[in-house]
Amino acid sequence: MEVKENNKLQFPDQYFDLVINKHEEYEPGEVNRVLKNGGVFLTQQVGVDDCNQINKLLGAPINDEYAHWELEFAEKQKELDLIST
Repeated sequence: MEVKENNKLQFPDQYFDLVINKHEEYEPGEVNRVLKNGGVFLTQQVGVDDCNQINKLLGAPINDEYAHWELEFAEKQKELDLIST
């Protein structure tokens, strides 16, 4: 099921064994709320270095708005079990 608003997921507490997120924002507290104990949260996010090399080569501006957003930041948001690949 696609979720449109991540601030309040429309599922009961501890409903899922697995929550998958791909390139979208998420609310860590809501992810924790809907995950069963021992559940897994799997997310694919774009890091701060995405496209920087090609932007430099093309003379395009470097977007540093999300310079803080790396795996370490996500782990500190809320105690989620994140897997880095």
